[in-house]
Amino acid sequence: MLQMLLDQEAPKQDGLCQHCGTRNLEARCLDCHGRPELCIDCSLQLHSNHPFHQVERWTGTFFKRCGLINLGYVLCLGHAGKSCSSARPEGVGETQTDPTPQAPSTHSIAFVDVCGVFEHNVLFCQCKNALEPWMQLFMSGYFPASTHTPKTAFSFRVLDDFFLECMECHTPAMSYMAKLGKATDAVFPHDVKVCSWFYLQYLGPTLLGIVGQIQGAVEDS
Repeated sequence: MLQMLLDQEAPKQDGLCQHCGTRNLEARCLDCHGRPELCIDCSLQLHSNHPFHQVERWTGTFFKRCGLINLGYVLCLGHAGKSCSSARPEGVGETQTDPTPQAPSTHSIAFVDVCGVFEHNVLFCQCKNALEPWMQLFMSGYFPASTHTPKTAFSFRVLDDFFLECMECHTPAMSYMAKLGKATDAVFPHDVKVCSWFYLQYLGPTLLGIVGQIQGAVEDS
């Protein structure tokens, strides 16, 4: 069993992407079934609607933890995972891999999920009748920390999880923050993008009250 565990730290096959079978593998996903080893293009394509999957990049000698943002991932809102044609710079195509982190129409946002904290470059819909950025985040299942140029957003899933932790396990906000920090970076949890004071002063009292009000309204309806 120990040998099988060690064997998983090396590529499984001949060094090719397990999805397309033509390009060299460069990353693997720890959350996808079977932990597939993929090339960059296939990694971005398969994760267009899975922004919180944890990936590792092959360095040539071992797999190193990295984020999808390091592979060139862009989280597109408003068009089912595809880039908005109105926001796309001239010469950029329709695929998920075309928008780059340096594109002027993207915005860096830290997302807090039950799996940890993830930084993503977000491409908002900029069509004529598009909603405001914070509304697009909310309609996509993320609670923005601000309605004016949001830099942080919480997934509805983490809000529900925090509510259950507080109500059933009596978990304090500091302990919940520490868990998310460890999930993000077990070695340097204090280096996560969202700092502890934000969790303690905002996530704790404010979001707990909001989640309670939302669930109460749902039960009354």
